[in-house]
Order: sequence, then structure tokens, then C-alpha cells
Amino acid sequence: MIERFNFYDVYGYVLPGLAALSVGWFPFWFLATRDLPAGWSSALVGVFVAYLLGHVLKPLGTTVLRRDEPSTTMLDPGTFPEEMRILLLAAIHRRLSIPVGSAPSDDAAEKARRQAAFFACRSALLQSDAASYAEQFEALYVACRGVAFVALLAVPYWGGWIIGRCWPDVVGAIGPYGVVLLMAAVVIASAWTRLPGLTKRLPGSRTAFSWFVKTWPGIPKSLPWPWEPRASRRCSSRVASTRRTGSSRASSCWLSTGTSTCRAEH
Repeated sequence: MIERFNFYDVYGYVLPGLAALSVGWFPFWFLATRDLPAGWSSALVGVFVAYLLGHVLKPLGTTVLRRDEPSTTMLDPGTFPEEMRILLLAAIHRRLSIPVGSAPSDDAAEKARRQAAFFACRSALLQSDAASYAEQFEALYVACRGVAFVALLAVPYWGGWIIGRCWPDVVGAIGPYGVVLLMAAVVIASAWTRLPGLTKRLPGSRTAFSWFVKTWPGIPKSLPWPWEPRASRRCSSRVASTRRTGSSRASSCWLSTGTSTCRAEH
């Protein structure tokens, strides 16, 4: 929660929350013909519940729909015309004294430099006349991600309603327990993503969960899992290719403090 309510709260929390409430209520209105209560008091309660629900959905959507930051890819060759890219790199180096663009975006040091330059440019933008436009764009981006995550949740939810219409006895027996377990899983996952120290206090939980999923029958073992860092995936593929070629080089990968360091031992 924040102290002052602004348009970012509307885009980032209220709109995804209203979308989730609409997704949840639509089957009751369409199949069970139950109308929403009319009145300003009901509308205010709905907005408040949507605002709270948006705080639960945002960390989950950020975790599921994860992608690279613009600062890590916008300075790559081919993103801008080469002349504009050279001028941009020179301006960043001249004004901020940050040498960027000299290494690929997947390099850890280069990624840190690009993020530092990005946030420095963002701070300068917020102090200019275009600050409101930048904040609106950021809020719209968060709203689109939240609504997209709600759309993903709507698929199994509406699918369960369709199955319930076809097999009402089975769903009536296990449905309430499934709903309770699903709600508990959402709350726990939301708390997990909001508490960075929780993973440090439970160091073996992620390893145990990864082992359980990878050893479950019928799941392909060669798929890269979403919680596995990209650098770790590259190291794993390098080790696999080394073993296939029969080379005497044994590659190993260590993951520490959020960054992967690969080295080869002869």
C-alpha cells in the first residue's frame, strides 16, 4: 500500500482487480443468472476489493510474465539506427560518465551499467516537462501486464465452469476443496514474491520443489524451467554439449548472489 492514491494505483491495481472480479463474476451472471447488486455503496465496495485484489495480482503477474528490462536491450545493435545509437552512447558517456554499449547485453557488468544509465536518464526525465507522460506509460504497461495475467487465470477458471456443467456431481464434491486450495496457493505465492528474505530463510524449499517437478512422471526433463536463470541454462547446455563431444574439458557452473559464473577446468 502507498500513502497517496494516484493514477498509477488506478492502472496498476484497480483495473487488474476489476478485471479479475469481472472474470470471477461472469459465469454467475451468464450461467446462474445472478445480477450484481446496484447502488453506489456496492460500487465503492467493489472498487475497494479490486484495489486490494490488485495488490495480490501484481507480484504474481510480475513473476509469471517476467521479461528483460528495456535498459538491457535498447542499446543492442539493430535496435536503433546505427547513427542514432552511436550518438546516444556518446551522450550517455559524456553526461553520466558511464561506458555502455561496449559488451553484449547478457554480460553482467554491462547489464549493471545499462541499468544505472537507464535510471539516471529516467530521473532526469521525471524532472523535466515530460515526466507525466513517462509515468502514464509506465502505469499503462503495468495495467496491460495485470490484465494479461488475469486473462491467463480466466482460462482454467472458465474451463472449470464448463466441466461443472457437464459433470456436476464430480465438481460438486471436489469443487469447494479445489477453490480453497487455489486461493491458498495464490495468497502464499503472492507473499512469497513480496518477501525477498523468505527464500533465504527456507533455502532448501526451491531445490526440493525443483526436484519434485523434474522427477514427476510424464514431464519432459529437457525443458528449461522458468525459475532457472538464463546464464545457468547456458552453462547446462554447454556441459551437455561437452559430454556429447567426448571432450576432456569438464565445465562447471556456480550460482551465487543472483549471478552465474561459469568456468572450465581441465
